[in-house]
Amino acid sequence: MNTITFGNRIRSKSDSSQDTVFLRRTEESLPPDSFHGSLFRFVVLVAGRPMGTIEAKIAPPSGSLQTEADISYDFFPEARGHGYAHRAINLINQFLRECDISRAVMRFDAKRRDYLKAPERCGFAELHTIDSPEGRMVLFARQL
Repeated sequence: MNTITFGNRIRSKSDSSQDTVFLRRTEESLPPDSFHGSLFRFVVLVAGRPMGTIEAKIAPPSGSLQTEADISYDFFPEARGHGYAHRAINLINQFLRECDISRAVMRFDAKRRDYLKAPERCGFAELHTIDSPEGRMVLFARQL
């Protein structure tokens, strides 16, 4: 897979031009501040059509030696099951590495087993589960 970064877009090109995945940065992305960190939000485009969104919330370091990003994503129902999620995760991981982010984490509802495949395909390791008011969450992490 070739990955190319240009402007506010990141591209992953596979063997088929129909499978080209782009991340286009949205205007909703927030600049960094010392309290909240930064939010980078991208629209996932496949063959020029929006298929979903992916974002990374970068927390400012707080006593930790690592700068960490929390990645989340959502895709339209018709875009699920085609491998777009793991390709979008790989692209945002590249973007985060270029921003000198050293670790990425992802959290998923433990009941959503279908969502747990993509992070594992992208090299994330399941760390543990967390009981929260929203239910049981599975935490994944990966060094970038």
